[in-house]
Amino acid sequence: MTIVEERTAVTGGVDTHSEVHVAAALDSVGGLLGTREFPATAVGYASLLGWLGRFGDVALVGFDNWEPMVLGAQPPLTSVDMCLEEVGRVAAEMLLAAIAGEPSRGTHTEPSRLVVRKSSC
Repeated sequence: MTIVEERTAVTGGVDTHSEVHVAAALDSVGGLLGTREFPATAVGYASLLGWLGRFGDVALVGFDNWEPMVLGAQPPLTSVDMCLEEVGRVAAEMLLAAIAGEPSRGTHTEPSRLVVRKSSC
């Protein structure tokens, strides 16, 4: 008898910077499996893919959900949407409040979302 262990599909999201990239691993329904920083080097990229692979089969690595890129690809790419319109709205509200003498303190986060397209179906 052979027992076959089924591996889950993993989507990676990457926030790129000049020195370091921050990666997130998501399960097939967008649940966060983990986050980690990697150097922006060839070794760092290889490490990032190896790290993602520990969670399951890497189905896609994408980030930003920039429509000209994700919809122009064949098949259209599944991507992580940072919801930048909402981030901008909240930032503008916080700036206006600070100008009015009511500054906000601490860290503020806005949710992102996984946009599933044909590349991961």
